[in-house]
Amino acid sequence: MLDKYILKLYKYYCKVMGIKFNPLTYIYHKEEFFKWLEEYKIITQEFKEYLISLGYYNYYPTAEINKGKYDSIADDKLVVYSPYAKTLNIEPTTFAVVGITPVVCRKNKPEVPKERIYLINNPLQEEIDNWPSITKRSDMDISIGIYGLRTDKNYVDNIVLLNEIKRQLSSDYILEQETNKDRYYLTLNNKKNTNVLRFQNR
Repeated sequence: MLDKYILKLYKYYCKVMGIKFNPLTYIYHKEEFFKWLEEYKIITQEFKEYLISLGYYNYYPTAEINKGKYDSIADDKLVVYSPYAKTLNIEPTTFAVVGITPVVCRKNKPEVPKERIYLINNPLQEEIDNWPSITKRSDMDISIGIYGLRTDKNYVDNIVLLNEIKRQLSSDYILEQETNKDRYYLTLNNKKNTNVLRFQNR
C-alpha cells in the first residue's frame, strides 16, 4: 500500500500529466513520477521566491496546510499543519474548516489555531472546498497558490479553479499571475495583507 503522502502527490501528478488516477497504475509510472517529484521540489522553491518577491507572509503569522518535504515552502517563519508533517520532522496534525472556523487536530485534540493567514499551494480541490468560508471572519484570511509548467495538462484547469474561488471572495482578494520561461505562478491573496509590506519594502 502506498504511503498517504506519496499517494496524494501521485494523484496530483496524474492531473499534471493528464493520466486517469488509479493507485494500481502507480507501479507503471513510478520512475517517471519520482523524476517529476525532484523537478517539482525545485519549482516549489522557485514559487516560494516568487511569493517573497511580492512581499507576502513577512508580517502576519502564517500557517502552511497539508504539505510535506516535496511541496512545502515553509521555513522557520511558517507553522505547518499537515498529516504529512513528519516528512519535515514536525508533529503531524489534521486541518479542517468547521463552519467559518479553522480547526487543527493534534493527537485527536481539536483546537482553533492562532495564525492570521492559512496558505496552501497546488491543492486538490477537495482540500479547499470550504476555505472561502474562512474569509467571513475578520481575523483570518486565506492564501492559495498554484504553480508548475505551462505544458502541464492541468494548467488551464488551475487558472479556472482560482478564478472560481476568487468569485466567492470579497473584492479585497487579488489574483496575480506571472510566467518565467516554461514556469507559471498564480497566487490569490487578500491585498490588505500585502500593501503595507510593499510600502515597507520600497
